[in-house]
Amino acid sequence: MWEENEDLNKYITSRDRRLFIPTDDFDYVIDVFKSVFPIQNPNSSQLEESFDICGHNFFTNEICRVIVGKLAEIETENPNVEKFIRDLIKWFNIRSRYAKWIVVYGNL
Repeated sequence: MWEENEDLNKYITSRDRRLFIPTDDFDYVIDVFKSVFPIQNPNSSQLEESFDICGHNFFTNEICRVIVGKLAEIETENPNVEKFIRDLIKWFNIRSRYAKWIVVYGNL
């Protein structure tokens, strides 16, 4: 995952702000990401019908807020999963302050 500006360019920073989530961990939240489709592809006039597990998924700031809301509703009794979800929400919230797009690249 990484953030991009309105021109669909990655933000260049002194620190790498990308987020890597192993497949086993992403399994806890993949249904949330799938639930916001169909969405508009910023590179074309087409609607993306489903989450691409092997490619680029572009989420607007508005859709990211929906994703964060749905992540917050996930119930778990596993403290490690709970921490992972809280950290993911925090990551999204920080980037939503300035990023136009969040790109989730799947290589599942």
